[in-house]
Amino acid sequence: MSQIERGKRLSPVIENHFAWFSTTYLGGIPTIIRDESAILAFISIFSGIEALAWCRFESGGNGKRFKEFIKLYFPDSYHTHNQGLWALRNGLVHNFSTGNWVLTHHHSTTHLCVHLDDRNKENHIRKPILNAEDFYCALLNASQKYFADVREKPELQEIIIQRLKKEMGGELKITQIHLI
Repeated sequence: MSQIERGKRLSPVIENHFAWFSTTYLGGIPTIIRDESAILAFISIFSGIEALAWCRFESGGNGKRFKEFIKLYFPDSYHTHNQGLWALRNGLVHNFSTGNWVLTHHHSTTHLCVHLDDRNKENHIRKPILNAEDFYCALLNASQKYFADVREKPELQEIIIQRLKKEMGGELKITQIHLI
């Protein structure tokens, strides 16, 4: 059902924020899942999760909000990887490292499977695999689930409005400037 059929009109501030998120993240990420830039797609997906988690929860640090958002809105298959996903996010964002993960794209059949580092070693390292398209799809579905939640729960609407008013938060605006 559409928002109009349900009769759930949201504040223009929230509608604009959802539209911005949808255009920037949900529309932008698929264009960068390519050989040369796939790593940026992963970073953007993690950033998108954090952006939604920041709007969803009133309190808690970034890691706590991130993990709670995964638990609430992502498929069960991600829940056992919650701590590892946060560690991967930190590795990618802070030192451009994948840590104990194998990142790939265009290999959906391997998503959340385990990669054996070297089958010939007695103590080979088992690394979880994250496929970009599947991870993006999980973000897309989680965001839709979250948006529906917001439409049904006024308390979540209030959290977003308060978050967007904060000085160390607020709406993101990117615009052209004209030099004179």
